[in-house]
Amino acid sequence: MHLSKYDGFHVTVRSLRVILLCLAGIAAPSLAQDVRPPQHPFLADSAYTMLHANAANTDSNYVEGPIDETRRLGADEITWKPLGPGDGWEFLYSGPYPDGRRVIWAGGSNAVFKLDADTLRIISTHVLKPGRYFAQEQVAAFMDEMNERKRLAESSDEHIESMARRFASVMVPVIRGTGAFYRFVSSDNEHYQMTNDVGARTSLLEVYGDETDGDPDSAIELRRRWEIPQSGERFSAGVALNMTYDGWVIIATADGWVYAVSRDLTEQHRVSVRDSDHKDADSWMAGFIRNGIAIDDDGGIYLLTQNKMHRVQWTGEKLSTDPSVGAWAVTYPSGQRGSGTTPTLMGWGENNDKLVLIADGVEQTSFRVYWRGEVPEDWEGIPGEPRQLAGIAPVTYGDDNAKAFPVPLEASISAYGYGFFTYNDYPLNPPPKLGEPDANIFANVLLNGMDRYALKGGVKYVWNPEDRALELAWTTSEPLGPSICSPTNNGLLFCMARHGGEWALQALDWNTGESVFHYLLGDDMRFNPGAAVVRFAPGGQIDCPCGVGWGLLRLSPRTH
Repeated sequence: MHLSKYDGFHVTVRSLRVILLCLAGIAAPSLAQDVRPPQHPFLADSAYTMLHANAANTDSNYVEGPIDETRRLGADEITWKPLGPGDGWEFLYSGPYPDGRRVIWAGGSNAVFKLDADTLRIISTHVLKPGRYFAQEQVAAFMDEMNERKRLAESSDEHIESMARRFASVMVPVIRGTGAFYRFVSSDNEHYQMTNDVGARTSLLEVYGDETDGDPDSAIELRRRWEIPQSGERFSAGVALNMTYDGWVIIATADGWVYAVSRDLTEQHRVSVRDSDHKDADSWMAGFIRNGIAIDDDGGIYLLTQNKMHRVQWTGEKLSTDPSVGAWAVTYPSGQRGSGTTPTLMGWGENNDKLVLIADGVEQTSFRVYWRGEVPEDWEGIPGEPRQLAGIAPVTYGDDNAKAFPVPLEASISAYGYGFFTYNDYPLNPPPKLGEPDANIFANVLLNGMDRYALKGGVKYVWNPEDRALELAWTTSEPLGPSICSPTNNGLLFCMARHGGEWALQALDWNTGESVFHYLLGDDMRFNPGAAVVRFAPGGQIDCPCGVGWGLLRLSPRTH
């Protein structure tokens, strides 16, 4: 089997487990130092400390995934933990406490939760919005209701739109009331999040921690809060959070401000990336900035606006858009509402190409890779494109005509070394539209759980540093999604998928795209990943923010 040198892999045979992996047709790589971003000193020492795993947004676990055969998981291998609308969309692992235990920080929409990372026992709940908080029994009842609505929708088309509208009626207020899925856990085991109130026009950075330092069983307490300044007609709603490698909190707002805030919230700096008048709306999908931000270990802050790809520079003392200190901004084909992807960073170490990856926002979408820092002097550029652009390739999923996919990509991109992957996030049979962008996105991810609207396919590209070009590695027609997939150190890619009318966890060969095995789970709304990120828990279990943002699905397979 061919092993791409550009992914930063080399083959070693270290154990019986690796030998079995190779016999199954999988190349077993060891982890090269430059495959992953450097350890972040101010984020939690865990595999998933923020939405897309780390400050670089790679969505990679950097652990070894299970090796198994296709089979149905038993009831004792599946756990689903109810949390609440939007509160199950993201959960993050702490670093180890003095006693070696870890906790999971979850929620941030209607409540903040702290769970034992091993047992999933809820240690503490801090309710943010009592009027929208769902107790566990209410969450279970809603899941049962949606399962019944799905059963009716599969037998009669008239129930499809009512099912989608019912779900969106609960979820749209959540996204408009929260406004930010991009949270993180710091090395101090503090949970940072944004809370927005569109009606009151307030946007808060809040920091939660343990009531007793060093005690994983301690209750949650609100430690600090800072309100984003509001001026003029535009509502400055917090969208994304990240942290620099010297410990400053970076905030991007929907109306185009970038803030650097000290961890004690007493000092702030800001810069605007808004260079023209754009239409603003309360819709999350119509924000001037609506995706996450990436940060590298050189102070580069990477973000997308409606029409430009930006590097804002943190100098250690201020934020700057001045090219003389390393900042840059270039236009990209942006379509009606800009790119739907969060910037993903690739390339680490002194001798590697340092790149930032996005997908543009037009029909016939393309991947675009930019030089993160100074453009190499001998770079000839791509005709008709900004010189900062290092590579461009069509988003295609191996259809018969091999043409680019006809709609903009919303799924974030997973990267490992110089390789990157995304699933096809648009079904061949489009779900009914509900009339507004925020409602439509919830209808899509909900109805992807019906076979007629299921997703199919994915694509991997690799950056070739010798030829300075993107190369198509493979495409797959597996029925993946809607979930952001996670590469692992032993050459596997894990995604949620649909098989035979039910949900499954699918393992693909990272180097060839071939199916290795899948776990059958059942056809329950609780297993719908809703475009969330599959990841591995500290104990090795596979975790998914499933139930379309309502809970935590944990798979604990008995591997051989």
